[in-house]
Amino acid sequence: MTVSWFGVRLVLYAAVPDRSKLPAVRELKSAGPPAAGGTTHSPTPSPSVETRNDSEPALQSWTDDQGLLNYLSTVPTDGGWAKIQWNREEVTILDSLPEAGYESHVTRQNPTRIEITFVSGGKSTEITAWWSNNAPKLDVDNGDG
Repeated sequence: MTVSWFGVRLVLYAAVPDRSKLPAVRELKSAGPPAAGGTTHSPTPSPSVETRNDSEPALQSWTDDQGLLNYLSTVPTDGGWAKIQWNREEVTILDSLPEAGYESHVTRQNPTRIEITFVSGGKSTEITAWWSNNAPKLDVDNGDG
């Protein structure tokens, strides 16, 4: 059944509309704060991302029905990955999958700060996501020192 569920998840992710050519986090860093007026087409806030892995995750952004600017990213680590959604009211882990031999543990510190740790024996990797100064924040620690 696990293999079937994995296949279904791949199909579900494939069904999500492609937000063609999403910018990488490093490209968003230079975007600057949103322009006054609050239109949905204004530049996005510059996310602060500290990663200690090989690549920076891409961020998708949109404004929801309540007018909240939301961000979504799938963040990989050596121990697994997590799909995270940010907005000014809440940061949520929508989905996660530990690598073989790892277990995941989620800690919510407050509505706008959450951590997921992937642990296997003496090795752990951690993703910390939070919202601060009108922007998503992210720290990825692969335990490499």
